[in-house]
Amino acid sequence: MRKLKILTAALIAVSVTSCAKSGKDKVVKQRYVHKYGVEVASDDWSSRGEDGQVITTLADGVKVTKQYARGRLHGETNYTFPHSDTIQRIEVYDNGRLAKTTYNSENGWPSEEIRIISPTQTELTKWFESSSPQSVETYEGDCLVIGEYYTPENQLESRVDNGDGLRIVRDFYGTHLYNEKISNGFPVMQLTYHPNGVLKSETPLVRGTIEGTRQTYCPSGEPQTSESWIGGKQHGLTVIYKNGTVWREIPYVEGRKEGVEKIYRDGNRVAEEITWFEGKKHGPHRRYIEDVVKTEWFYKDGLMPRPAKDQYISQDND
Repeated sequence: MRKLKILTAALIAVSVTSCAKSGKDKVVKQRYVHKYGVEVASDDWSSRGEDGQVITTLADGVKVTKQYARGRLHGETNYTFPHSDTIQRIEVYDNGRLAKTTYNSENGWPSEEIRIISPTQTELTKWFESSSPQSVETYEGDCLVIGEYYTPENQLESRVDNGDGLRIVRDFYGTHLYNEKISNGFPVMQLTYHPNGVLKSETPLVRGTIEGTRQTYCPSGEPQTSESWIGGKQHGLTVIYKNGTVWREIPYVEGRKEGVEKIYRDGNRVAEEITWFEGKKHGPHRRYIEDVVKTEWFYKDGLMPRPAKDQYISQDND
């Protein structure tokens, strides 16, 4: 899934640049340089077979240099950072076919590279700010087949082989972000950690979507929440803990609170009950204080005045 996002971003960038080329209001200047180094007019460029470079300056300050051979992209196409000579992205073409895309950091050093091995196989390489390798992954379609993941000190710290293993994800500067358990080429569990190394969350995944019971933990290791998810939305009961005991139970239906939320005192005595419908307070909100029950009524998140209560009840019973 992650590879798909990066490839999609690359395709979008190419599409945006193509639109900029056709949209004259976005093109500030365009030059045509024949393969022998002579600058020519656009008509001469076409009549001479479109061999050489097309250099375009866009309104956002990006300079695009495309290399052509007989009218087809061939060699490097470079995109600078806005208002800079530093190359932001390099695309390598082979007779019109995109073979490799490299993304650079602000200092001009490579940060990511996508190499298209075959129509179904790609290789994704990432580097740290120090230029040491961060990871090398091979995908077959959407499926992660092989992966190697390194520390900023260039030590191998995890692997994925034949679609199974552990992916340790760090940012460009080497900070540990999260771990992913990979099974059959896809993440099935994402794990995050507190700064002290204690597990912070366990998130079950199915093809990149949260599915199952998600657990979170306090820095002390005590449970914080237990959430039920279906199809990427909270659905079912979410339990919130305080000091290791149940504090709140909140029902969800397709990402919105729906049903009766319960707030507990000392983990076992109900202190409050809040009625929800489609994510809004709707119905009675009861507070239990010793032997007294205090009830307020809500209608679509609005507190109802007492005289309207009986009318509300009769309408709901009709």
